[in-house]
Amino acid sequence: MNTLERLNYKTKDFKVIQAMMYRHAGINLHDGKQELVYSRLAKRVRMLGFNNFSDYCSRLSEDSEEVLHCINSMTTNVTSFFRERHHFEFLAKNILSKPDKRSLRIWSAGCSSGEEPYSIAFTCAGFPHVSTEIVATDLDSDIIRKASNGVYQMKDVNGLSDLELKSWFLRGRGKREGLVRVIDSFRQMVKYSQLNLKENWQHDEPFDVIFCRNVMIYFDSEFRSRLIDRFHHHLKPGGHLILGHSESLFGLSQKFRVAGKTIHQKLGEVAA
Repeated sequence: MNTLERLNYKTKDFKVIQAMMYRHAGINLHDGKQELVYSRLAKRVRMLGFNNFSDYCSRLSEDSEEVLHCINSMTTNVTSFFRERHHFEFLAKNILSKPDKRSLRIWSAGCSSGEEPYSIAFTCAGFPHVSTEIVATDLDSDIIRKASNGVYQMKDVNGLSDLELKSWFLRGRGKREGLVRVIDSFRQMVKYSQLNLKENWQHDEPFDVIFCRNVMIYFDSEFRSRLIDRFHHHLKPGGHLILGHSESLFGLSQKFRVAGKTIHQKLGEVAA
């Protein structure tokens, strides 16, 4: 089998892409990621007809659409349904089950291909007396389109029980054999949009819960601190911020108390 000849790729090319990723997306690619950048972008560089990264970097400097393609290629979208299941158990037992809870507004920030917001929707559906609004955003515009379609391969739902599969998904037939699709009523619970956390975003109303899991690991401490402050501002009094298993607020903020494993509650008076 013939192998593709390696493209001309220099450290200065990596530095251009490294700076662009931080400037546009807040993503901090340390120097050890140089070969990762090559592996993620080589196919795109070839597709555009370039035989070196220098020409591709020149393209990036003058083409905002290509910047978006580059960011989409570099962002990692690894997730699963009910990943870190204790977060959804906390949502059910400590928030949704409150007898006086009538409405809930949740943001999945960095929603990837949709498994997280749909897991939120499945959880909330068990509490029909609570009117739920779920906002889901991601930097990657391509992955947002995939998430909104709600179509997955059978291997993506292997961790779910037969009852859960029957309750939440439709199985594909014929040419769609081997695929499942989230039932429309659950898909309609989630509002998807593209959002760059590095930009000056603003939401009209505050949230009861913000999920931002395994996203901040890509940012430096300065940007993490600013982002946590913005999340704090966009949470209702007593609202919860849920992070990924390897993420912490230690040294970043004293405006939250620990409410569970990587679950943090905004300090202050709890909203009625």
